[in-house]
Amino acid sequence: MNRANHENTAGRPRISDCLRQGQAEILAGWERAVRQLPIARELERPLLLDHIPALIERIAQSADELSEGQSSPPTSGIAERHARERLELGFGLPQIVAEYAALRATIFRHLWEQRVMPDSLDALLVLNEAIDTGIAIAVQHTHAAMKQLVARIDFERQRYFDLVNTLNHAVVWEADAHTLAFSFVSLTSTGLTGRSPEEWMSTPDFWSSYVPAEDKEVLFGLFERCRTEQTAGRCEHRFVRSDGVMLWLHTGVNFRLVDGKAQFTGVTVDVTELKRTIEARDRVLGVVSHDLRNPLGVIAAGASAISMAAAPDESGARIRRQAELVGRNARLMARMISDLSDVASLEAGHLSVRLTAEDASRLVDEALASGLEERARKKGVSLRSEVAPNLPRVSADHDRFLQIFTNLVNNAINATDAGGAVLVRAEASRGEVVFSVADTGRGIDEHQLPHLFEAYWRADPAAYKGTGLGLPIVKGLVEAHGGRIWVESEVGRGTTFFFTLPTDESVKG
Repeated sequence: MNRANHENTAGRPRISDCLRQGQAEILAGWERAVRQLPIARELERPLLLDHIPALIERIAQSADELSEGQSSPPTSGIAERHARERLELGFGLPQIVAEYAALRATIFRHLWEQRVMPDSLDALLVLNEAIDTGIAIAVQHTHAAMKQLVARIDFERQRYFDLVNTLNHAVVWEADAHTLAFSFVSLTSTGLTGRSPEEWMSTPDFWSSYVPAEDKEVLFGLFERCRTEQTAGRCEHRFVRSDGVMLWLHTGVNFRLVDGKAQFTGVTVDVTELKRTIEARDRVLGVVSHDLRNPLGVIAAGASAISMAAAPDESGARIRRQAELVGRNARLMARMISDLSDVASLEAGHLSVRLTAEDASRLVDEALASGLEERARKKGVSLRSEVAPNLPRVSADHDRFLQIFTNLVNNAINATDAGGAVLVRAEASRGEVVFSVADTGRGIDEHQLPHLFEAYWRADPAAYKGTGLGLPIVKGLVEAHGGRIWVESEVGRGTTFFFTLPTDESVKG
């Protein structure tokens, strides 16, 4: 009598039958145990179960084959697929081993509760061999995956080194965030600073040795801020090259923790030529601004005088038209010079405002009365205002406010066809006053909105004349006041620009 018949005649259920009939209970117990692993807590049930039901069935088949005197093939195919898919989900070897341990314990607990115990050592080993095969294959796959990962890391690291060592105008470095001792410096340091990576790494207090005293506060202030706030930052500072030439460098620093140690990753770029170019541009702008503004003012005033003195006949009309053309272009050139000067100040961080307490309602009225209403009337555009009563005083630069407001309203009039309308509003809101300029013009495409405040960019170059500097200057001026600016638009329905200024009370507080 074979073993199967012996078990049946004895009235004891077969192990394979118990596994198959109790599979749902085994899986439920196994799932409760595995859900304790953090990586498995939120995993959807089909992904969690994966190949476990197939593994239980294979164990049952192996038990049947053993009872019939057949050799039991390993569960390697199922285990390989399970290990591969688990690793793809982010499981590590400890989690996979814990899964198999939970499966072993759950199966034995179920057999014990069903009073089904193997009557031979071989039958008992069938269960353990299947689990152990899965663990062994998981180890093999994890080892292979780790080798691939290490090889990939080595490849990426080498590619990183190859890249940073070819950046002619930049030095990439890594350093201890507390001592500033370098652990890596790219080979480009030699050509850029005249000092080799070895000199960077071996010189005590490297930055102190070669950064002028008056720039040390800026550079070391950057290091201190990035270290204490665990953030990134940048600054410009000078540096003495090995031949004594003074360089201008732009240093960017990023703080990070590596194995619990505070480190800086830095990039130092040579901006000497850029600084010289900017300085040359500023000198040209200074000359243009100083030497041309007065002559342009004289031209504009002269054109106005000629227009007023012209005879009231046809000949005088022609003279007036020519004089008005000259005056208009002189004023346009003066505005362009002013815009270029403002943009240069904005880029250099020198766009200043002189803040005083101002009546918000009066500012709006003054801006509208400065020619905007007349301009709208001539174009056939309705220009009206809705200013909330009893507005608080705002902290503003009077002339700069008029510049902001006039620019936005002029743009709105430009964008609106005859018969359309421009609405100006002002209302208080949580420590600030919100100003808005809305038009019923053509609107702006959604994909163009992020570019509106970029210098020299215009939504429709053919529609407007000018430098494309107005909105960037407006944004810079609003932010210099401590305010915010944004835009909402819909094609075919118009555009609304919003900006805020803090109330005088909020500034004092």
